[in-house]
Amino acid sequence: MHREVYEMCDRLGLLLQTDMPMFATVRRNQLLEVVRQCSRMERHVRAHPSNILVSFINEPRPAAAAKPHRFLLRHEMERMFSMGSEAVRQENPDRVIKCVDGDYDPPAPSGMPDNHCYCGWYIGHGIDLGALEAGGWLPVKPGWHFGCGEFGAEGLDSYGVMKKYYPRDWQPPSLKSAWTPQVLAESQSWNFHFLWYDTPKDAGGWIEVSQRHQEWITRLMTEAYRRHSWMNTFAIHLFIDAWPCGWMKAIMDVDRVPKKAWFAYRDALSPTAVSLRCSRTQVWSEEVVPVELWVSHDPAEKLVGASWVYEVKLNGKGVAHGRAPAKVPACRSLGQGILPIRMPAVEKVSVVQVGATLLDASGKPIHDRTIELRIFPRLGRREVLPWVPGGSAKTIGWLGELGAKATARPKGEVSLIVISNWATYEKSRAEIDAAVRGGAVALFMPLPPGVYRLGEQEITVRVAGMGPRHFVSGATGHPWVEGFGPEDFKFWHFASLGHSSPILMTVLEGRGWNTVLRSGDGGWLRPWDYVPVVVERAEGKGRWVVCQVELASTVETNPTAARFAQNLMAGKNLFISHA
Repeated sequence: MHREVYEMCDRLGLLLQTDMPMFATVRRNQLLEVVRQCSRMERHVRAHPSNILVSFINEPRPAAAAKPHRFLLRHEMERMFSMGSEAVRQENPDRVIKCVDGDYDPPAPSGMPDNHCYCGWYIGHGIDLGALEAGGWLPVKPGWHFGCGEFGAEGLDSYGVMKKYYPRDWQPPSLKSAWTPQVLAESQSWNFHFLWYDTPKDAGGWIEVSQRHQEWITRLMTEAYRRHSWMNTFAIHLFIDAWPCGWMKAIMDVDRVPKKAWFAYRDALSPTAVSLRCSRTQVWSEEVVPVELWVSHDPAEKLVGASWVYEVKLNGKGVAHGRAPAKVPACRSLGQGILPIRMPAVEKVSVVQVGATLLDASGKPIHDRTIELRIFPRLGRREVLPWVPGGSAKTIGWLGELGAKATARPKGEVSLIVISNWATYEKSRAEIDAAVRGGAVALFMPLPPGVYRLGEQEITVRVAGMGPRHFVSGATGHPWVEGFGPEDFKFWHFASLGHSSPILMTVLEGRGWNTVLRSGDGGWLRPWDYVPVVVERAEGKGRWVVCQVELASTVETNPTAARFAQNLMAGKNLFISHA
């Protein structure tokens, strides 16, 4: 950057990282030129206190990007890192060096480890989103600090930017016009929206929903990074877009107008910030839900005499509150404890707000944070007696959460069969097929990839393109999903893990099946479109149901999972919905 930029950052107190302009690979005949420029780079920035870090290359590719005759191999590149580090320290012995920003061929032999993480867009990129939110990170040398040089998610430009700058054939006629971002060059929103949200109906919907997703991911990941004491540096990619319809993961458009995510990022980066972490987004009436209370404090002096106040609201009305002393150490994040929030009793789906405010010694507010949880009434118990062929405590236990009294052997006339794996179906195939033809519902839990014949029906299970998903769409018009909302099948909590985890690993393909839930399938080179993930089909007087969405691990702590499971088990005989 020009010297004037560094001088302005010196005045403002903005801390910078300066990168060598190298990406992915290094040509063999440029090795010594790279080392020479490392020295010149350090000489350019060493007088500026705002510059606290330098790096040499962005996202190096393994195996010299399959062209070792042209580019340096990893062990040769690491020799370049050593040479460049020596050149930098010749100019400035105190310089902190991060050899690689976004290392796709780790680890580097020295310097701060850094990974790029887009798990809120490219699903599972680096680490699963739920594991990251719970405090996880990629493998790093024990005891080492680390960084995340890039993260983010795409949020479309505003309608104003589209009308002002976009070519005419890219522009939507109006906010209410049918339109998709498929027409935009290099936009990823069409392909990857299948993994995170329903397809909007018009241009205004696309702009709103994509920016809301970007806002959610930005806040979730930024707060997780601030809570992690070993995360020393991170950067959203990008802060400001250089072009209209440029890198739409930017949180501010080309006209310097912030998107929704910009405000979330600014708030999460407050010098002293409150963070409330709850792995749940849905809760049951009257259950006790743990909410972690954190403070991230950047100043070099601890905060003396601070205190907390917290409040719980139901549909905007206060139902509980409390106060406690706060411990705010210098220059670090610290968990303050866990708030065991007893949820109020409700008879219909409602919203609970949990808020916390940090006060200084005089009682003046420093920062506050509020999270929202949807609260559901307890399910009504129904006398259901499913037959679970070859059932064990593990395969039967989750059904008890739904009030079902499962048995490993059929008792009397069978109306529901829950099949946990293909082998158990094979052993009892004749009996199960006859029960379905006679009027029973046979529910298959997730099947591994393969081609299967159920009675007279055939279905194919394939691995989901791009990896496991946190979201599936209920926008199918099927009566079994009547009354469910657009985010009811998203970011489900797994009690066994203590955090959210993917609910879908595979997708379905077959003729004549009715789609209950769906997801998208595609890839970098394959076009994307909707595919079924939960299907049903009649045979005789009964019905086959195949569910690739994980229910056994989720019905305990996700009311929408439990309600959907009840709908599946009821089959054609009963449709259960909720407001």
